[in-house]
Amino acid sequence: MYNIIIDCGHGGKDSGAIGLDIREKDYTLIIGKKIKEILKDYNCNVLLTRSTDKFLSLEERCHFSNNNNGEIFISIHCNGHTNQNANGFESYSYNGNRLQDVLHETIVKRVNIKDRGKKKNNFYVLKNTKCSACLLELGFITNKEDSEILNENIYEFSYAIAKAIIDYLSLKQIDNRDLYRVCVGSYINKENANNMIKQLEKDGYKPFILKATI
Repeated sequence: MYNIIIDCGHGGKDSGAIGLDIREKDYTLIIGKKIKEILKDYNCNVLLTRSTDKFLSLEERCHFSNNNNGEIFISIHCNGHTNQNANGFESYSYNGNRLQDVLHETIVKRVNIKDRGKKKNNFYVLKNTKCSACLLELGFITNKEDSEILNENIYEFSYAIAKAIIDYLSLKQIDNRDLYRVCVGSYINKENANNMIKQLEKDGYKPFILKATI
C-alpha cells in the first residue's frame, strides 16, 4: 500500500503569506485534511506532515517523508506578493516529473484560475525528498480575485489534488462491505468460554473473546 505524504506548508510561528482574509498556514492545513478525507476509501495511506498548527522545519518535513517511505510527496502552499495584482496557480518540481504534470493539468482543468505554468526549482523539500515530489502554489492570497477563488473552491482544489493522486498511482477504491458478526454464547465462567474457543478452533473457525459487563 502506497504511503502518500501531504505536506501542509508553514504552521505554528511560521504563518506563511498573509492574505486579505486568511493566513497561508491555515489554507494549507484545511486542504491537506480534505485530501486525506477524500482518499480514505482508497488503497493508500495518507500521512500529513502536520495535522495541527505546529511549526516544522524543512528538514523535518523531508525526514518525515523519507522515514515513512513516501511514494510521493506533495507540498501545499499559497503564494503572496507585495504587488496585489500578482495572481494565478503554479507548480514546481526539482527537475520536472510526471507527478507534477498530472497534478498541474488536473488542477487547471478542475479550477478556473490563471495558469502560471509548470516550473522547476531547487526548493529544499523538492531536492531532499527521496520520492517524486511536487510543490503547489494554489494562487495568491494577496490578490482579491485569487483569494475569492480559493475561498470558494477549497473542496475543488482538494478534490483535484486527490484525483491526480488517484490517477497517478492508479489507486483503487476499497470495497467497504458490511460485516455481520455471530455470537456463539456468553459465559460467567471464563473456563467455559475458553473451552468453547478450543472447540470452535478445532472446527476450523477463528473465534475471539470479548469481555462484557452486565
